[in-house]
Formats: sequence, C-alpha cells, structure tokens
Amino acid sequence: MASLVRRGCSPLACACPPVLERTGLTLALLWAVLAGPAWGLSAAAAKVDITPDLRRSRIYMAGFGATGRRPEGVHDPLYARMLVLKDGPRTVALVGLDLLGFYRNDVEDLRRLSGFTGGDRYLFVAATHVHSGPDTLGLWGPLPGVSGVNRTYHRAIKEKVAAALKGLEERLEEVSLAGWRGTLDPKGLCKDLRDPVVIDPALSVLSFKDNRGRPVSTVVNWSCHPETLGRENRLITADFPGALCAKVEEETGGECLFLNGAIGGLLTPEAALGRDPWHESERIGRAVATAALRGLE
Repeated sequence: MASLVRRGCSPLACACPPVLERTGLTLALLWAVLAGPAWGLSAAAAKVDITPDLRRSRIYMAGFGATGRRPEGVHDPLYARMLVLKDGPRTVALVGLDLLGFYRNDVEDLRRLSGFTGGDRYLFVAATHVHSGPDTLGLWGPLPGVSGVNRTYHRAIKEKVAAALKGLEERLEEVSLAGWRGTLDPKGLCKDLRDPVVIDPALSVLSFKDNRGRPVSTVVNWSCHPETLGRENRLITADFPGALCAKVEEETGGECLFLNGAIGGLLTPEAALGRDPWHESERIGRAVATAALRGLE
C-alpha cells in the first residue's frame, strides 16, 4: 500500500459527500487502518437486494423536496453493496446503500447487529444519495412534516445487511490491492446548476483481486447527484450508480461498490436534451465505469 501512496494513489485526497458518512474520510480511515505492507490482507464482497416490496410496503420516494411521491413500480433493483477487509487483527467493512441517506443511529444499529462494535472492528456506511428510492430519512412523506419512513422495511434493510456482513467474514480470502486516482472530464456527464460553478473531476478506484488474479471487489469514488430521472419519475431505480456497478461487475466478474463524492449544491447529471432519461442514466453510469476500469489498466 505504501507504494500506492508514493504514486499519488492514496484516497486521502478523495472528496466528501454530503450524506452521513463522508466518502473521502471513509476511504482515508480505511487506508489508515490498513496502512503498512499488504501481506495477509483478506477480503470478501457481496450485495443484497434491498428493493422494497411495493405490494406489501407503503413507500414514499425521497428527494427533490417533493412530498406524497408514491412509486408505481420498480425499474431496477436497489442494493446494499459491501466489502469486508481483514489485515491482522483489524477488520474493516464498507457498505454502500442505494438510498438517499441513512442516519447515524441507523449506522449504530447496523454496527450492533453485525458485531462491528469497538476494538479492531470498523464499519463505515455511505448512501449513494439516489433520488428515486424510498424515504429513509422521514422528510418526504404524504404531507410536509409527516415522515415517509416505512419502519418495517427500514428494519429489514439493517437485518439483511447485518446478516450479509456476518456471512462475508466466513468467506474472507487473501487478496492483493491496486489503486488509481485521476480526473474525468465532466462534460456530458455532470454539471453544476448553481453559481459559482465548482465541479470535482476526481475519479478514484481501488481494486482487490484474489491469488489467481480474479477481481473480488472494485471500489469507485466519483461526484454527482443520482437524479437523472427527475422528480416526475415514479419508478424505483438506483439511477446511474446502478448502471455503473452493473458495468464494472459485467467487465470484471467481481462485485462493485460505488461511493459518492462531493456533490454540493448542486452537481447534477448532464443529460442530453430530448433524450430518454433512462437512456441517459445508463449512459452516464457506464461511461464512468469505463473510465474507472481504464484507469486501473
């Protein structure tokens, strides 16, 4: 890992998102916890479906300052994507949720349920900040000031993720680590809607491979609001992070974990005028994924 730092690949410079656990800080702490030679580093990765069952759960969609937005169906699944790393006595877990946000008390619940409570055990949680998923913060219910959180569904998210994390610790295998940090031209991908225009062009990637050179997990850090579909959308979707992870997993055969960067007020997808927003969501996600994989090469 030290060689990666000397080549300028340390995630310490990654930007921080505006949701709960800050991505750059998460990667920086991960780097610090696992600092030193990567001998004996083990990893395991997985994803679990956290898409709400609209037939059984009354769900309100989060984002855009719009209340009373009920989903009419599911376009593509929402996932909790996770990576568990072990280096000597230290175990670090990263979880990325296809949700708009997750409160600190929810993170603490997840740490307790999964056994990541103190000592040499660390759990970091980040939300992609997607605007076409369920309300998990209580800000977008049927009326202003009325929570839209479905408590049964909310509890199920934590239980699913905790169970998956416990399972991953039983599947740890020795891995090697590679990383790359570069810039991605935001033109046609992301724009700033507010003055002054400030766009973080950084694209950071970490790759974990097993002893046979097969990818276990690829972690991608890039900055942009997942809101390609707009406030009129009524279908559950992971937006461009879903397409990004699908492309990486298709190309590598391993799992992908997307961690959003500094999205400020307001970095938003630059969808082409007149184009189908679903096509644009797919295009943006796959373009970022392609750039990340090229960087690793």
